[in-house]
Amino acid sequence: MGTPRGPSMPSRNVRASIGRSAQPVGEGEVSSPARYGSNVLTRTIKCSHCGAPLDVPEDARSTRCAYCGTQVRIEPRAPAPPPVAAPPAAPTPSPDFARRVAALQARPRPSAAGRVVTTLVLVLVLGGGGLFVALQKSGCSALGSDQWEGVHGAILADVNGDGAADIVGRMRRVTGGDRVWLAAFDGATGKELWKSEALGPYLETYQGMLGLAEDTLLYASAGGELVAFGLRDGQRRWRASLPEKATGFCAGDAGTVRVGLANKSEAAVRLSDGQAAPRAAGAAGAASPCKRLADDGEHGDPSFETEEHPGFDKGLPGLRVDLELRRADGPRILLGTRSEGTQVPMIGVVYPADPARTWKSELAATRPLETGPFGPEAGAVTNDRVFTVYQFTDSSRPRMLVAFDLSGHRLWESPLPNTAPLSAVQAADGRVLVSQWGRIQSYDGASGKQLFAIGSGFP
Repeated sequence: MGTPRGPSMPSRNVRASIGRSAQPVGEGEVSSPARYGSNVLTRTIKCSHCGAPLDVPEDARSTRCAYCGTQVRIEPRAPAPPPVAAPPAAPTPSPDFARRVAALQARPRPSAAGRVVTTLVLVLVLGGGGLFVALQKSGCSALGSDQWEGVHGAILADVNGDGAADIVGRMRRVTGGDRVWLAAFDGATGKELWKSEALGPYLETYQGMLGLAEDTLLYASAGGELVAFGLRDGQRRWRASLPEKATGFCAGDAGTVRVGLANKSEAAVRLSDGQAAPRAAGAAGAASPCKRLADDGEHGDPSFETEEHPGFDKGLPGLRVDLELRRADGPRILLGTRSEGTQVPMIGVVYPADPARTWKSELAATRPLETGPFGPEAGAVTNDRVFTVYQFTDSSRPRMLVAFDLSGHRLWESPLPNTAPLSAVQAADGRVLVSQWGRIQSYDGASGKQLFAIGSGFP
C-alpha cells in the first residue's frame, strides 16, 4: 500500500523532522558508484542533519534524506584547498552533545543579535529549564507559555460543527516539565476549543504520526502505541498496540482505518475500540489502493498530491523544479528556481491539455535577485489559487508568503513574523495557514492580511 511517509529511520537515534531548513552540504563528499544509471555521474554526500550517506547526481542542488527526511541543500564542488597542517585531534563529543549541536546548526542563521537569543532558546528547548529564569529576565518569555509545536503542520477539519475547517495540531510547553499535547482551535478566530491530555515530552513524540479517520484523531507513537482521541472534544477513547512503527493512515471500510507499517505491511483497526478489523480487499482479493487520510505531516493534505524533485528539469524551460503540487484534474504546479543564472525562486503552472495557458514567474514582485538561492520548501493549492513561501539571500530577513491565481496573476505578498524554520503551508475555506517552529499563522486568502496566530513563537 502507498504510504505518506518516507523510508524507515536508521537504527541510530536521529531527530527526524526538525531539520527541514538544513545547512548547505559541501563537506565529506566521496566518490560513489552511480545508482542513477551508467550515463549519470553521481557523488555521495552526507546528510547535513543525521550524517547518512546519500547518492545524488553530480549536478543536483538539493535532495531529501531517505533516513531522516531533511531537505538537504547541496553546494557545488569547490577546488581543493592547499594542504595545511592538521590541527590537534579534538576529544570526541558524546552522542547527546552531537545531537544537540546538530539541532542548533539546522536553524537558519539570523542576525548577530538574533543568533545569541536563538542559541539560548534552543539550548533550553533541548536541555531543560535551567536557563528559563535568565531568559525571562531578558524578555524571552516564549518558553514559559504555550507554543505551537511547529515541527508538524495542522489537520484542518470541522471540530465545532459550523461547517468550516478548524485547526487541530500539537502544542508544547517547555518549562515545568517539557510536554506535548493536542489542541483544537476555531478556524475563524483562533480561539481554543479543547486540549487533550499530554502525549509525552517532545523527544518522545516528535517522530509520532497524527492522522484523522472519520471523527477520530489517531496518534501513533514511534514505539508502536496507537491512541485515539475524539475530534469533537479531544477526549481519549482507547489505546492499542501496533506490531510495527506506523508510516501512514489510509481509509478503510466504514468504522475502520488502515495503518501502514514500516515493514511494508498494514494493520486494519476498528475506530470504536482499537481492535483488529478485517482488511478491505480490492480486485481478486488484493489489498485495495490507499485513499490517503489527512495527517499533520508537511505533505499531509489529501486534497492534492505532492512530489519532490531535487533540482531536476521537468519540461518547463527556464525552471528547475524542487516541488510539484497536483490536484485531481488540475494543472501541475512547479516550484523551484531559475535553471540558468542566479538561482531565483520561481513558480510555473503547466496545463498539459492546453499548453497556451502554461506560465512561469519569479516569486518576488520586486528585486528578485535578492531572493533565493533555494526554491520553496512547501506550498498549497486550491481549485483557483496557489500559495507558497520564498526566502531572501539575507537569511535575517523574514520569509514572504505569496499568492498567485492559476492564470499567473500575483495576488499579494505578506511577510512571515520571524525567521523560524518553516514546516507547512496549508489552505482551506479562504484561509492560508503557515506553520513555523513555535507558531502557526492564519492569513486571509484573498488579501494576505494576517488574521491571528496560535502559539507564542520563537524569537
